[in-house]
Amino acid sequence: MAQQLLENDELQEDELTTEIQKKYVLKIGDVSQFLKQDLPLELLTPKSKNLFQRFQLSMEFLHQNPENLPNIDSYIEAKNI
Repeated sequence: MAQQLLENDELQEDELTTEIQKKYVLKIGDVSQFLKQDLPLELLTPKSKNLFQRFQLSMEFLHQNPENLPNIDSYIEAKNI
Protein backbone atom coordinates (compact mmCIF):
# COMPACT_ATOMS: atom_id res chain seq x y z
CA MET A 1 0.00 0.00 0.00
CA ALA A 2 2.83 2.39 0.88
CA GLN A 3 4.51 1.76 -2.46
CA GLN A 4 1.25 2.44 -4.31
CA LEU A 5 0.74 5.74 -2.48
CA LEU A 6 4.33 6.85 -3.04
CA GLU A 7 4.24 5.94 -6.73
CA ASN A 8 1.25 8.23 -7.17
CA ASP A 9 3.68 11.14 -6.63
CA GLU A 10 5.02 10.45 -10.09
CA LEU A 11 1.69 10.86 -11.87
CA GLN A 12 1.16 13.77 -14.21
CA GLU A 13 -1.06 16.67 -13.13
CA ASP A 14 -3.87 15.67 -15.52
CA GLU A 15 -3.90 12.18 -13.98
CA LEU A 16 -4.24 13.69 -10.51
CA THR A 17 -7.23 15.80 -11.47
CA THR A 18 -9.06 13.07 -13.38
CA GLU A 19 -12.02 11.81 -11.38
CA ILE A 20 -11.65 8.11 -10.65
CA GLN A 21 -14.70 6.34 -9.31
CA LYS A 22 -14.06 3.06 -7.48
CA LYS A 23 -16.51 1.16 -5.39
CA TYR A 24 -16.23 -2.02 -3.36
CA VAL A 25 -19.63 -3.60 -2.72
CA LEU A 26 -20.02 -5.71 0.42
CA LYS A 27 -22.94 -7.44 2.03
CA ILE A 28 -23.46 -6.31 5.62
CA GLY A 29 -22.45 -9.75 6.86
CA ASP A 30 -19.11 -9.51 5.05
CA VAL A 31 -17.97 -6.20 6.58
CA SER A 32 -16.37 -7.73 9.68
CA GLN A 33 -14.28 -10.15 7.61
CA PHE A 34 -13.34 -7.39 5.12
CA LEU A 35 -11.99 -5.19 7.92
CA LYS A 36 -9.68 -8.00 9.06
CA GLN A 37 -8.02 -8.20 5.63
CA ASP A 38 -5.49 -5.97 3.92
CA LEU A 39 -7.00 -3.14 1.89
CA PRO A 40 -7.37 -4.14 -1.77
CA LEU A 41 -4.75 -2.07 -3.63
CA GLU A 42 -7.09 -1.44 -6.54
CA LEU A 43 -9.05 0.89 -4.25
CA LEU A 44 -6.10 3.28 -3.94
CA THR A 45 -6.08 6.25 -6.31
CA PRO A 46 -3.93 9.37 -6.56
CA LYS A 47 -6.53 11.08 -4.38
CA SER A 48 -6.06 8.53 -1.58
CA LYS A 49 -3.33 10.78 -0.17
CA ASN A 50 -6.00 13.38 0.57
CA LEU A 51 -6.79 11.35 3.68
CA PHE A 52 -3.36 12.18 5.08
CA GLN A 53 -3.80 15.86 4.24
CA ARG A 54 -7.32 16.06 5.66
CA PHE A 55 -6.19 14.73 9.03
CA GLN A 56 -2.81 16.51 8.89
CA LEU A 57 -0.91 13.22 9.07
CA SER A 58 2.69 12.76 8.06
CA MET A 59 3.39 10.31 5.25
CA GLU A 60 7.04 9.91 6.25
CA PHE A 61 6.45 6.47 7.74
CA LEU A 62 5.57 5.19 4.26
CA HIS A 63 9.29 5.33 3.45
CA GLN A 64 10.20 3.10 6.40
CA ASN A 65 10.69 -0.65 6.69
CA PRO A 66 7.29 -2.13 7.65
CA GLU A 67 8.93 -4.08 10.49
CA ASN A 68 9.79 -0.76 12.18
CA LEU A 69 6.31 0.78 11.92
CA PRO A 70 5.14 -0.12 15.45
CA ASN A 71 7.98 2.08 16.78
CA ILE A 72 7.34 5.14 14.59
CA ASP A 73 5.24 7.90 16.17
CA SER A 74 3.76 9.17 12.89
CA TYR A 75 2.58 5.64 12.02
CA ILE A 76 1.06 5.13 15.45
CA GLU A 77 -0.79 8.46 15.22
CA ALA A 78 -2.11 7.69 11.71
CA LYS A 79 -3.19 4.19 12.74
CA ASN A 80 -5.09 5.55 15.74
CA ILE A 81 -6.91 8.13 13.61
